[in-house]
Amino acid sequence: MTIANQGEVTEATRAVIHRYEHELYNARNLDLVEELLADPMYRHYAGGKVTEMTSADCRERIGGFFRDFELLEFRTIHLVVEGTLASWTYELTGTAHDGSKTVLSSIEVFEIIDGKIARVWNAEYSPGPWT
Repeated sequence: MTIANQGEVTEATRAVIHRYEHELYNARNLDLVEELLADPMYRHYAGGKVTEMTSADCRERIGGFFRDFELLEFRTIHLVVEGTLASWTYELTGTAHDGSKTVLSSIEVFEIIDGKIARVWNAEYSPGPWT
């Protein structure tokens, strides 16, 4: 598929982030890892640390959340998309197997290349909801 203009690039980026949130995490569909995440995919952290992750690494990381929580629900607070970049603020409610809930809030910036998340810049999450 050839994307002809900036508006189409922006909408394609928005669609990848939407699928990442709703189909991969909320619907717990690990089969989408290879479709939505580049191999390798790079996670950037404050302080300069960068982690290169293969598809297998991403499956293990996300699968760990699925093992730890019976239910994961992301709620988008803000999603700002321009071209291949997306900034996403969210709340994540994780329901453990015993029914207890944990709410975390954070912001991430994504770079989408060739329809896949290629780079993510992570801020440390904070306990509790955005207010």
